[in-house]
Amino acid sequence: MKNFCFTLLIVILSGSAGFASHDYKYAISNIPAKLLEKANLVIRNSEYKINIKSNTDIVVVAKYAITILNDEGNKESHLSEYYSSLFKITDISGRLYDKDGNIVKKMKKRDVNDAAMDTHNMADDFRKMYYDFNYADYPYTVEFEIEKQYSSFYFVNEYAFQDDYNCAVQNSSFEIEYPNDLSLKYKLYNIDVKANETITEGRKRMSLNVNNIPAKEKDLLATRQTFYFPAVALCVDKVEMGGLSGNMTNWKDYGKFFYELNKNRDNLTDDNKRVIHSIIDTCKLYRKRIDLLYDYLKENTRYISVQLGIGGWQTKDAKSVIQYGYGDCKALSNYMMAILKEAGFTPYAALIYGGNDFKRVVDKDFPVDMFNHVILCVPVNNDTTWIECTSDNLNAGYLSEFTDNRDALLITPDGGILVRTPKYSVDNNLLIRKLEIQVNASGGLTGKGWFTRKAEFWLAEEYFLKSASKKDIESKFNSDIDISSFKLIKYEPSSTVVSKIPIQYESIVFEGDAKINTSGDRVFVSPFIMELPLPKMPSNEKREKSFYLSRSYQVVDTIAYSFEGIYKSEMMPKDVQIDYRFGTFTSKAAFDNVNKLVVTKTLKLYEGEYEAYLYAEYLKFLKQVSLRSGDNSVVFLKQ
Repeated sequence: MKNFCFTLLIVILSGSAGFASHDYKYAISNIPAKLLEKANLVIRNSEYKINIKSNTDIVVVAKYAITILNDEGNKESHLSEYYSSLFKITDISGRLYDKDGNIVKKMKKRDVNDAAMDTHNMADDFRKMYYDFNYADYPYTVEFEIEKQYSSFYFVNEYAFQDDYNCAVQNSSFEIEYPNDLSLKYKLYNIDVKANETITEGRKRMSLNVNNIPAKEKDLLATRQTFYFPAVALCVDKVEMGGLSGNMTNWKDYGKFFYELNKNRDNLTDDNKRVIHSIIDTCKLYRKRIDLLYDYLKENTRYISVQLGIGGWQTKDAKSVIQYGYGDCKALSNYMMAILKEAGFTPYAALIYGGNDFKRVVDKDFPVDMFNHVILCVPVNNDTTWIECTSDNLNAGYLSEFTDNRDALLITPDGGILVRTPKYSVDNNLLIRKLEIQVNASGGLTGKGWFTRKAEFWLAEEYFLKSASKKDIESKFNSDIDISSFKLIKYEPSSTVVSKIPIQYESIVFEGDAKINTSGDRVFVSPFIMELPLPKMPSNEKREKSFYLSRSYQVVDTIAYSFEGIYKSEMMPKDVQIDYRFGTFTSKAAFDNVNKLVVTKTLKLYEGEYEAYLYAEYLKFLKQVSLRSGDNSVVFLKQ
């Protein structure tokens, strides 16, 4: 399970091994050849058992054995188990076997490191137990057994039988035992097996077993899924945290539980209320009010993560943020919510997954928790403003690729409501680059440039400029503009927001040497001196599953050259028009038969999910654009 405001995976490594009750010899020869394909490691045998004794007393025993095949697999050979005041490690053991299954070493508890966990939080109570056999005679096998005690079912509501790429699974089993009066629901993902369900002496038991799952390689174009590996998700009608009981069998009840956990923590001080009204009472435009109050939040608070006990899920109250001037994503969102309520708005906290890789999607029919962050939603009439309260550079209404285009759960008094955050179009994520270049008779040039960067192009530049020196800026433009002897003479940035989309403007003056060669009266010009940002070409040529392009964007380049003297064109690049469902590319060149050449390139790429049979067409599109965007020769004949 993940703690809000930082991604903390508290899922015990999927896998397990037989111990004293079995007589396993983990010889490499016992692994089916099919499981060795594409694998860096093989989970030989695993057992994962959950025993719900009560709502606040849950015991989990995980046993797993992993055969390490190479250096890449070696990264997963160590024990690394986390714990805190909410879940404790009660027992731990481990063994090391060689390639023939002979035991080499037993882990001694006194050699296990117990240290604070590096979570980037200012304060928390997370710790970890760590142990490494420091063995690299491949192949070899490690086996561990860990027993944990949890204070809430919330922390053990999903399990992955296979939890990484290039990892095969020989045998894996899952079992949950729980009281007869507890209602349990479960859902399987990426596996087709039948659960075994029994009732014995007032206790229910559900178990699953899977085997011979081959390894698979990471797919950067994989479509969005709830789980990318075989897994089971669980929910119960009785869950408890911090003394609060609730039902989390659907998204409405899930949201209701979090509302109750965090309600009545958004009260402001009288002094703070007076400040709020001094800011907005003379402002009649609701959008402007939100902007002013968001600016006030950013000026008077900073993001610091403090996760102590239940504080990973329950917010600090607004008055503590006022007093100390900091908070995590929950606390800052809660404080901003209190401010907006005082100003007459009805905002809602929203649980969301924060991360640039947002392909894991919410299952609308089953409450699988995948949230690690909190933002704010402010609906007004037919407009909705989303606010990232932890940011010191985003404007109100813009989320960026960290939280855009995905499901979020609004936490309302009536329960949870799944909604979708904004998706930014090909016209939002826009980069416009325009150069005007004067070339003298000796091939030297002076130039002016204008750059417009919107949305994600703005954000990339914003992060860069935060710490960039004058030398860094010159180096960046030198890299973007392909001429020799580049020298940046002048640089002027400015920014604004239009329809909630941030925009960065930059103007430059530069000089250098043109990409020109001469042969007799002929002048050869390479005019396209800015490279288009194309997606990385996939390495595989065939595909069996549908694929997903995660971002729409557009780049428009225009370069105008003026030459000393009178010229006429002898050869020009042909106009190019490439149109596919994935995007478009155009290229044009024009010469006025005097001394001016203008070249333009426009690239558009479209986000979306596409069927597997279209993959060859997608590769063809990328190859054509890559080839045609490099078509760069122009020949002039001097008169």
